[in-house]
Amino acid sequence: MKKNKILAVFPVGNIDQYLKKGEFKRRYFNPDNYFDDVHLFNLSSKVFSEEEKTKISLMTGNAKLFIHSLGDYSFKKSFLFRHKLARKASHILKGVNPSVIRSYGNSIEGYLGMYCAKKLHIPFILSMHTHMENDHRVLPRIDKEYSKFIFYSLWKPIEKKILFSADIILCVYKYTQSYVLSMGISKNKTRQMYNRVYLDQYKPLPDLRNKEFTLINVSNMTVGKNQGTLIKAVAPIKDVKLILVGSGPEFNNFKKLANNLNADNVEFIPKINNEDLPKYYNKAHAFITAIRHGGIGIPPLEAMACGLPIITPKPLFERTPELVGDIALVPKNDPESFRKAILKLKNNPSLQKEMSKKSLELMKTISGDKMEHYEKSAYEEVTR
Repeated sequence: MKKNKILAVFPVGNIDQYLKKGEFKRRYFNPDNYFDDVHLFNLSSKVFSEEEKTKISLMTGNAKLFIHSLGDYSFKKSFLFRHKLARKASHILKGVNPSVIRSYGNSIEGYLGMYCAKKLHIPFILSMHTHMENDHRVLPRIDKEYSKFIFYSLWKPIEKKILFSADIILCVYKYTQSYVLSMGISKNKTRQMYNRVYLDQYKPLPDLRNKEFTLINVSNMTVGKNQGTLIKAVAPIKDVKLILVGSGPEFNNFKKLANNLNADNVEFIPKINNEDLPKYYNKAHAFITAIRHGGIGIPPLEAMACGLPIITPKPLFERTPELVGDIALVPKNDPESFRKAILKLKNNPSLQKEMSKKSLELMKTISGDKMEHYEKSAYEEVTR
């Protein structure tokens, strides 16, 4: 009789956030339906309704879904009680007997994965979604977010232990891979891939495009995502519209900035369900970001799959923007430079077509299907 393949997952934060965002990516936790059972651990005591479980199960594909609550823990509280949480998770998994453990990040979720894998002698796959040094220590120090800087400086020794304990480290950008290698990890242990964007879901729909030249940005509203620079850039250009999709700690500050600048050409949309995002991308003529973090996030990939040109700033920590350096407009990260880039694209329809074509060609090389197969191969490697 064939033995079931069982995956235990420690996601970033808690599962509730996927419901709040309306973000349910197909087989996100179960590439190519490789696993028969998927066990998700949640830092929340929320009891999910059957309707909510059905939505969550989109991310586990054909696998049977199990959700285990570890109790109500805020971000900071989870670190203080990490030993207690790890023992509880380990006790649960002892009865599950998973084939492999996966942690999506190197904070508390990474610690829990490391602890359980060591305790139960199970393969451990860690995925890295940020450059912990630059994003959690260097930038917070620059931005005077001293509590964050101190916290992650204290966490660094544990962070390193987690990296060394993993059997395979999946890096969602070359930028994060550079961080992992800088910590002394062998390149043979790493696998570099990009976030999955499926080309049957994200594709050009030219009939939806606005007549007015439109830019779109989809992202959490934080200091590092830097939407304020975009607002300042477009405020004087009244025949250009900027759609800002997302919410976050800086949402009210950015909205206040737009009001102070009389930027009535800026539209704020706090939330869009995942299935509706392609329509909004296709309303725009280009995707624009003033992000200060390195790598390349999911939204620009989704936008390129819809055929949008990309405007992205010169990076703080890299020579050129990852992946799109040769096909994007790359201004300095200030309002005036962005304004010049916007007008250059707006006033040149042939450039728009050329950049759109390059976006589509690039996305074919890293399509969601290809990335999904590649991710599955990592699981195959540790479960043979």
